[in-house]
Amino acid sequence: MTAQRSLKPDDIKLLLAWMDAEASAQAELLDILVEQRNCMVRHNLDGLEALVNRSQASLRRLEAATRSRATAVGSVWRSAGLEGEPTIDAIIDAASEDDRPLLESGRLNLEAVIENVRRTTRANQVLARTGLDVNRALVHAVFSDGEPRETYDRDARTRTERPVNACVDREL
Repeated sequence: MTAQRSLKPDDIKLLLAWMDAEASAQAELLDILVEQRNCMVRHNLDGLEALVNRSQASLRRLEAATRSRATAVGSVWRSAGLEGEPTIDAIIDAASEDDRPLLESGRLNLEAVIENVRRTTRANQVLARTGLDVNRALVHAVFSDGEPRETYDRDARTRTERPVNACVDREL
């Protein structure tokens, strides 16, 4: 598709304002996720509870920025007279040579923050899952009927025979 170079200064301002607002909201969410990870590592339940309340306001800001994205992109797309499916890349291509680096920089900044949010979210999910597995094993060990289900030898291989008169194999 050959794009017309017809973005108006107000279109550029609208796009930059949206990118800035969304990047700011994503960065705020990233700060919360990093703090959440620290609370999980320290087993700080009070801190996690406080983050739930704080995250609600951040998520509302992020939702507003997402709605503003649809409005900004649609408005600029129509204003520029572009055809096809509205995309940021097509809009940036339609910008003048002078405006393109500014828009590209805003897009790259937003993408970097979003990627950091994704990466931190995945790390927090793994940490939470691991913590749940450890807690489940601990609860099972504490409240089990005394019959070991699996034990391991010093080479971390599963033992098939039961240790004599023990719930836990202490051979290590």
